[in-house]
Amino acid sequence: MLPFTFDDSANKFVQSQDKVTLTFRVWGVNPRGEICVEVFNYDKRDDPPFSTLEFDEFQYQNVVAYIPKHNGDFFNGVEVTWIEIDDDSFDYAEDRTFNHGGFECKALSKDPTGLYFTQDEVISIFQKQLWISYHDRTFIEGVNGCFSAMNHLKQTTYSPQDLHEIIGSGFYAIAEFLGHLDEY
Repeated sequence: MLPFTFDDSANKFVQSQDKVTLTFRVWGVNPRGEICVEVFNYDKRDDPPFSTLEFDEFQYQNVVAYIPKHNGDFFNGVEVTWIEIDDDSFDYAEDRTFNHGGFECKALSKDPTGLYFTQDEVISIFQKQLWISYHDRTFIEGVNGCFSAMNHLKQTTYSPQDLHEIIGSGFYAIAEFLGHLDEY
């Protein structure tokens, strides 16, 4: 049995495939307090930051799923959706979307107490969050702001609140770099 479910569209798609491999991660907690999960449509365990994590493997019918052990309890109840996208492989940028091969996860209303992120996960998450909106020099300013916040915290694991503060520091650094703070 899988710890997550598929909506009707995802279930229909999965049933039409010979084999489906999914890799999951929690990438944050949204302002409503819901846990946000990202699902990739292949085995990402050899890619950073996944390569630094331990995973549980789940198999059911034609589905193989890899879930990070340290946050495993937070995947119970996740609903995976499938949205057919016009995927031009030349334009697809995995680091700019939360839809991978048509798969996405709905936010999960669940108490995030005990949820944490490793340093490598935090770096990957803030880089993705900043890269979705900014590029080049502006992105670098944001990344520097995030690293400064991480260095200030001096931790090896981070809570969802820590992650919010780190990402917020990145966006603040971008606003400062762009001169938007001078307007207030």
